[in-house]
Amino acid sequence: MKDSRVRGNLEKLLKNTYRAYYWIGFLMADGSINYKTYRLKIGLSMRDKIHLLRFADYINCPNVRKGNNNSIELSIQDKYNIPKIIKKFGFVSRKSFNACNLFWLDNVDKNFFISFLIGFIDGDGCINYQTNRKDCAIRIKIHSSWFNNLQLLSNKICKPLNLMPNKVHINNKGYSLLGFNNSIILNFLRRKTKELRLPVLNRKWDKIDISFKSRIVRSIERKEKIKDLLKQDINQTSIAKLLGMSKSGVSLLIKRNNLKKKVKERCLGVRGELL
Repeated sequence: MKDSRVRGNLEKLLKNTYRAYYWIGFLMADGSINYKTYRLKIGLSMRDKIHLLRFADYINCPNVRKGNNNSIELSIQDKYNIPKIIKKFGFVSRKSFNACNLFWLDNVDKNFFISFLIGFIDGDGCINYQTNRKDCAIRIKIHSSWFNNLQLLSNKICKPLNLMPNKVHINNKGYSLLGFNNSIILNFLRRKTKELRLPVLNRKWDKIDISFKSRIVRSIERKEKIKDLLKQDINQTSIAKLLGMSKSGVSLLIKRNNLKKKVKERCLGVRGELL
């Protein structure tokens, strides 16, 4: 039976909702659990006071107070729900130095995973403009024990977007680093913050301009347009005029991506199916 003395409602974190998974991701990055007392704690810089108050409001917890060094803290003890949270989401003791078990990610809805990832980025990641550029990059730096977990996160976000997973590497100080600078990923995640109505840190996500298209994205879009026009037997000179490109630029994209061969193989495949 639930302890009636608990001031708050951590049971909400066990629900299958986008906000619950967002906050689990955030807590896995920025929170801590005492395994002896089953107390959850989280402390943030005073500049993110509103964000912590959002979480406090979400779990109906009044235990928010000012901490040391211009910080704000929340603490809640729940011997009934915290063991369930640990088991469901793979939390481990001293998670800053021991990677949590993310086995459960293979069995959740993709939007629950995305919600978790966005929360994790808000907790342990940073979003900044790239040097002398208008587009941003996401960076996650965490203890080396998290190497495989970060690679799992990269694989799971890149696969549905038909992108090669970004590789995690260890820096010279022994931290695991994962970075995303492809605007396809950044714009996708930014749109999801709105679509799923997640209570994100606006100071991070507002930097991403979803209308901005990087050189890589423009190249991918041009490649797909050229492929469609080749299927219609339109020559390269006409394609260049239609797309506002130079003929040499069109030729380069066709050659680099072997588009003529791919179009030919696709056409032969369609004819074979008809026969």
